[in-house]
Amino acid sequence: MTTFRHNNEKFSCTTSRFLTPTFRRPGYREIIKINSLCDPEEIVCSKWSDEDENYYQLINTALLDDNYEVLKKHARFINSLRMAIKNNHSNEIIIVYRGLSIDSKQVNEEYKIGSQFLWPTFTSTSRNKDVADGFGDYIFEIHAAEHDWTYRSDISKYSACPEEEEVLFYPYSGFVVQNIIKDAKIIQ
Repeated sequence: MTTFRHNNEKFSCTTSRFLTPTFRRPGYREIIKINSLCDPEEIVCSKWSDEDENYYQLINTALLDDNYEVLKKHARFINSLRMAIKNNHSNEIIIVYRGLSIDSKQVNEEYKIGSQFLWPTFTSTSRNKDVADGFGDYIFEIHAAEHDWTYRSDISKYSACPEEEEVLFYPYSGFVVQNIIKDAKIIQ
């Protein structure tokens, strides 16, 4: 397995039925209405990728908890990052990966073939399976189609660790479970 300079939890996620909503939460809906200037994409994407600051952890925890006070305080950054992803959205067909800290029992209960869910966070994924492989018991293998209405952007050019080949998804991106390969611990 390839070793990367920075091992962090960006390519991992914890999940439960409480963290995979099927609707956008009220705090998030409020802050996306806030009109503010957007910072340039190279600034927000670089800040997102700066693992020393752990900014991604602060923002994603606030999104998971729908913590309106934290979301409001960081609305300019969140909306700038959303716009950077939207403006640089790639329609290319790609396969990306994200580690999942979950046991087999939870997979059986929460992820059924055909089930739909939203990840409320900015979702960091990697084009390189080895990057995500070290972060959990299961790997989400995400097949992003050409016109799937899910905004995503390759932000590796702004990263201090471009070898991680990071593709960042918009908050509340929707997914449908197509397949579960239990022996390989892969959810597609």
